[in-house]
Amino acid sequence: MSAPGEPPSDRPAMPAMLHARYDPVAVGGRATARSVMVTIYMPLRNEGVDVWRPVEATPASGDTYRVEGEVPPDEDWAFAPGTLVRCEWKTFEDGSRGLVAAEPLIG
Repeated sequence: MSAPGEPPSDRPAMPAMLHARYDPVAVGGRATARSVMVTIYMPLRNEGVDVWRPVEATPASGDTYRVEGEVPPDEDWAFAPGTLVRCEWKTFEDGSRGLVAAEPLIG
């Protein structure tokens, strides 16, 4: 038996980067009560070294996500909020893995 607050032992836990959030407009413009938001890693420009900011994104299809949130005034994101980006998996220096925004998509 699982401890309170833990998933049943016969089901794997959800990845930490996935979480549900109330969003009245889902991918494709269809209204829903809930949509899934994911955390992707945004490259920051003009930092002198590789820096990745975790940001919320809405899955669109396959490896495509829409960047959500607001850019803090002291940061220069590679892709603006609202941009559709293609993401790819990256292994960071500490051994953790995450989806990184790789390129913008037109269309």
